[in-house]
Amino acid sequence: MVHKKWGISVFLSIFIFTFLTTWLTVSIFSVKERKYGLDRVIDGDTVVLDSGEKIRLLGIDAPDKGTENSDKASVILESILKDSIVWLEGDRYENDLYGRRLGWLWVGCESEPRFRPDDYMKKHRGGENLGDNPVGCESGVLVNEQMIIMGVVELYFVEGEGELKYEERLRLINNN
Repeated sequence: MVHKKWGISVFLSIFIFTFLTTWLTVSIFSVKERKYGLDRVIDGDTVVLDSGEKIRLLGIDAPDKGTENSDKASVILESILKDSIVWLEGDRYENDLYGRRLGWLWVGCESEPRFRPDDYMKKHRGGENLGDNPVGCESGVLVNEQMIIMGVVELYFVEGEGELKYEERLRLINNN
């Protein structure tokens, strides 16, 4: 009887240790894989992170290369991101038609910001109560929003595809 209790205790200890180790590993890597440096700015709404991944900023549309203000938008985006730790947050859609990852970029975040999961918005289709508009990282700057405030990009959302995490926030900024 003593051996049976000891066996259960060992089993539970191993199970708990394995669970905690897996959970901590997933937690650490999920935060780490959102944290990047800037490799280069392609244009006013597209960057390449130091991971090599191309990111198209959600909710905004910059002037096309070679058109008026395209260089200005690129320079401003680079000045916001240069020499900063860049946090990438996903949303309802993962990639665009050109294979670029779609996302929200943050700078100046606390050491471990708490973003809603990337699939959060996929689970909440239009018309459902989404609750409060998310905060993102509490001490940082939402780069997509900053580009609108700077007046170098246009607000851009595909209508009828479902609300994005910071859509309401960007629409409010754009209307002011």
